[in-house]
Amino acid sequence: MTQPRICGFDLNGWKDRVTRNWAFAPDGEEIFSQHTSNAILNPAIVRMGEAAKPLWVGGAQASLAPHGRGGGWGQIGEDGRRKLVFDLLRDASTSSHELAAALSGLARGGKFCAIAIEDHPWVDEVVQERLLAAMSRAKIGRGLLVWRSVLAVLGALSEPEGLITPKEGLTLGIIGHSATGFTVQTLELRAETGRSRRIYAPQRRRTAQAVASHWGYAGLVAQVQKRLAHEPPGITYQTLKHSDFAHALALDGLNREDIIRNPRGDFHLLKLTPQALTAADLDAKDFATLRGCDVVLFESVTSGAVCEKLADSIEALIGREIIVLPEEIVASGAFEAARRYGQGEPVYFDFLPQISTIIMGREGAESHDLIDKGMTVAAGKMYRSQKPAHFMVQNQADALEIYLSKETQDFPRRADLDLGVKMGKDTPVELYVEQTPASGRARIFINSSQLPTQFVVDWDLAEVLETTWEALIAKLDTPKPTIPVRMVLACGEAPWTEINGAQDVFEAQFAQVSPDWKALSQLMTRNVMVETQNDGVLVRERLRCISSDGAIPEQVSVKARQLLKHFTDLAMDKLREIVRTGRNNGNEPLIFLTWQFRNAPAEVISYLFDALETKDTARRHPFIRADMSWVLIHQGIGRCCNDEASEQRAIDLLLNYPMHKWKTRRETAMMSFLLSRSDTAPLHLTRGDVDRLVDRAVQEFKEASGGDYTDFNYAPLLMAGLLRWRLKEPYSLVRGYDLAADRMASAISNVLMDMRRRSGRDWKFDRKIQAYLSLLPDLLNELEGQGTNPNLLRSIVDA
Repeated sequence: MTQPRICGFDLNGWKDRVTRNWAFAPDGEEIFSQHTSNAILNPAIVRMGEAAKPLWVGGAQASLAPHGRGGGWGQIGEDGRRKLVFDLLRDASTSSHELAAALSGLARGGKFCAIAIEDHPWVDEVVQERLLAAMSRAKIGRGLLVWRSVLAVLGALSEPEGLITPKEGLTLGIIGHSATGFTVQTLELRAETGRSRRIYAPQRRRTAQAVASHWGYAGLVAQVQKRLAHEPPGITYQTLKHSDFAHALALDGLNREDIIRNPRGDFHLLKLTPQALTAADLDAKDFATLRGCDVVLFESVTSGAVCEKLADSIEALIGREIIVLPEEIVASGAFEAARRYGQGEPVYFDFLPQISTIIMGREGAESHDLIDKGMTVAAGKMYRSQKPAHFMVQNQADALEIYLSKETQDFPRRADLDLGVKMGKDTPVELYVEQTPASGRARIFINSSQLPTQFVVDWDLAEVLETTWEALIAKLDTPKPTIPVRMVLACGEAPWTEINGAQDVFEAQFAQVSPDWKALSQLMTRNVMVETQNDGVLVRERLRCISSDGAIPEQVSVKARQLLKHFTDLAMDKLREIVRTGRNNGNEPLIFLTWQFRNAPAEVISYLFDALETKDTARRHPFIRADMSWVLIHQGIGRCCNDEASEQRAIDLLLNYPMHKWKTRRETAMMSFLLSRSDTAPLHLTRGDVDRLVDRAVQEFKEASGGDYTDFNYAPLLMAGLLRWRLKEPYSLVRGYDLAADRMASAISNVLMDMRRRSGRDWKFDRKIQAYLSLLPDLLNELEGQGTNPNLLRSIVDA
């Protein structure tokens, strides 16, 4: 079976090389054997042919070619004919053709490959994407980009000399040499199952720390180039820049001679002796993360005395022994990475830079991470958000605003997504990320089964917000919208003790053979206006015998309480008789019971539900004597529900009844009672339920406009009651942010306009609308989330 061709690239721009497993004998026979190429100092690519149709060539051929080395070489020496690999890697305008030439000049025709990338903050997702495009164009096989720190470990693991003894959890510190100084990284080994043996894969949890130093490659080369500036006259910087003489001296300390040609065509001999390194400019604290490591490795493309001096100095600085890796270690590590990739074995595990968005949670604006903290992903494997962010696109909305933060970017961004169509209802969508380690930019998706297509959020097109993520969250974290206070129809002593009050009527009726149920029912339905002084302010309050919570005033005597129970028992007997016989001479006993609110016996609510379920059926319940009886049934349920089960049943019955058949004093009143008087009833509603109820309330406002506003208070009571859904979703139904709230605000404003336009013409009309002229603006304030009337619900009932 033919072996697959495998190659590992160390493309760094200072000293490039490749490790591969094939070569060709002089007779053309293909020989499979792992070997590493000679290093190419100061690597470049050169242009063959004309600029209009360039053919770029890299590798050893480019290193030997005179192209672009100055005017002394004639036309082929023109500056534009040679580009340094170091510049190609860092120039965002570099084409994939040029980078591909740098790779294919080292090797081509492989099946699997790995390319080293520096573990440094400058290697961002855009750099990765350019290298991946070049990999595809260079025809060097399928492969991976792998961090130099990881490749240093893989190379050490694959060395026959056994540079390190692997074990599960072994922590390795890697000091990497870079253009601007050094990088410091810590990796951990994971024991994994290979094809036929246990293998160890490095695990990377963070970007390497960059340590600036003039001992970086650029500093070392610049030191030599500075000395060369005083060499033979006529040698330009451009000529020196493309020579590998400075690199050989700076990186390898080689005492060698080189011939160079000036622009006039004259040849000059360059000869310099190695010079001692400049004084160290490193600080031990920059290497503090290495203290807990089991092993510390030093990776550099320098060799000889230069590498030895660097390693000794760093070893003395950090106060511990380091293992100096061979200069070709990254190339051999890349070969091992490509081999593992080709065989489906774990190469390494990498963290993914965090991407976050902002969601509105129950406690306000909060950051939502799209990548699990602590998650590492196997190289070549795609990660998808396990906990997507969920948003709601409001009914009639055609756009979505998304805030994003990337760990690798200084500022957050805002993306405005055009959905291309208006939503016909509130539509849930999810935002998630897909990303593969060291494979370019993450893909950010918006998806919903109810959207016409999947959307991709383009980070680069999003608006940059020059603020911190924390400040943006704080800005969006506006105070929670106010919630109308639960309405309680208060009880008091006066309705019981005044002349012809409850106590007098109970005593008078107790003496009768047959109670006057009309008088008793009127006793429960009436309220008494009581005036009191509170800090010098006159307070008027309507008080009932029994509160809407079913409470009886503490001042009520034991005798009066006993009489209430007596008549309650008689009323229940009457109801049982009506249900049993089907004969009903009047619903006054039922009225007497339902106006006791939550104090009514549980049996009452059961009878009321039975009656309500006969609506629009052939069966006629004995409570239904006329159309007005339905008002009693609906409102009675709204008054008497005293637990979550009965609230849920009542809400289900209402929502299952077609809303175009609803009537203001029946269904609307019942729902408004439930929502306004209970802290649990609003929690039973879904967003879809709320939108339907908003539509109903808006419709009733439209129908009321232009009329005499009789029985109008149930529509605003329903609207105000709906705002109590904020108990479940604190930031819902806020004008300017929620289209349902906008519809309600528009309906209120139209009614206010109608009332103001028609006021002053009829005193009866003016009396009806007087209270609403102040209450409806209060309701608008609640829709803004800034309510100012804590007793709004009670005020609407009293209007």
